Amino acid sequence: MCERVPESVEGCRRLVVFSGIRNFQAKSSEVCAKSIIRALRQKGEGWIEEEELVWAAPLGFLNVGKLLEMVLRYFAYPLQGYLAGRRWGEDAVYLIDDHSNSLIALLLPRRAKVLVRVHDLTSLRPLRALPFCPNWQNIIIHVLSVIFKKPGIRRANMVLADSRFTANDVVRYLHVPRNCVRVAHNGLDRAIFRQLDRKEIRRQLGFKDKNWHLMTVTPPTLRKNIPVLLCALTQLRGQGLGVKLEVVGKLDGVSRSMVKKLFLGDCVRVRSRLSLRELVRLYNAVDVYVFPSLFEGFGLPGLEAMACGCPVVSSNATSLPEIFGEAALYFDPADPSALAFQIRRLLKDKQLRDEMRTLGLKQASHYSWNSAAEELLGILDGL
Repeated sequence: MCERVPESVEGCRRLVVFSGIRNFQAKSSEVCAKSIIRALRQKGEGWIEEEELVWAAPLGFLNVGKLLEMVLRYFAYPLQGYLAGRRWGEDAVYLIDDHSNSLIALLLPRRAKVLVRVHDLTSLRPLRALPFCPNWQNIIIHVLSVIFKKPGIRRANMVLADSRFTANDVVRYLHVPRNCVRVAHNGLDRAIFRQLDRKEIRRQLGFKDKNWHLMTVTPPTLRKNIPVLLCALTQLRGQGLGVKLEVVGKLDGVSRSMVKKLFLGDCVRVRSRLSLRELVRLYNAVDVYVFPSLFEGFGLPGLEAMACGCPVVSSNATSLPEIFGEAALYFDPADPSALAFQIRRLLKDKQLRDEMRTLGLKQASHYSWNSAAEELLGILDGL
């Protein structure tokens, strides 16, 4: 029953994974949690228990946004965590797969081994250390994070960071001892994110050969740096390039205003609800994936694009060069002209596009959920 069980859970001692709050978390966090659980179960069916706040899912239709999310994250889910701790006891090992729910760590049995995964420190870095000017929402989230999240992360026996960059942030800003922090990379499901028939998909999507199509995946947050991408788009259009931008997700208020101000309504298309299949098709159809972000702990959409054979232009900020290596063209995220230059290079040079496509496929092949599970099992062995 236990094909590969770490020493710390010898005899099939339970590993209890808190995977999140259904419909009330970033999609990427949900994908990561579900994928690592699936990979671990393939290696040891029967010793993994998932604790997800499922009953809240139908509440997603309520238009109360952050208020309801806070109630679920800081009260309902910790209560479920406390009850899970009572049920599984101090002999279980507990993994909180998203540091947004790290308050749970304080309510688990005192002697139990606890791991918390930190995706990035956007909400916990001092406001002065953020690479963008925080708004009132960022300030509120920061205060709540310091009160509720930071103590939970510091209680963990081991903090898992998605990248070396994030690991260094945890040590520097949360003052967690270096020997209590490990890098545990995310994976990539290459059975899903793969190359398809590009010409046929472009035909089905109505993409015309005279237009170049760019793509980015973004929630409506400042750190995604979409205004710089819009400025670069304006420059490219001014240079006579027929460029269109596919935005998967939502635009923040500043970006929506810029689309109107710069008269980009005819070349910016926002796709707010795409299925996984539709997302993969779009990765395959577009000419360039653009990652203009100011702050990232890993950068999973860029790797997904690479796995689908899409060349990537990325900012050189935070963890992105670490994760993408030589498989992306980089630019200063504060310079829209530098971004426009790199995009133009790719669009005008087929040989460069083919080279970056090949490098991207190779880079994406380094990441899998199987290897991520092995990495985590090795960390569990050392607890």
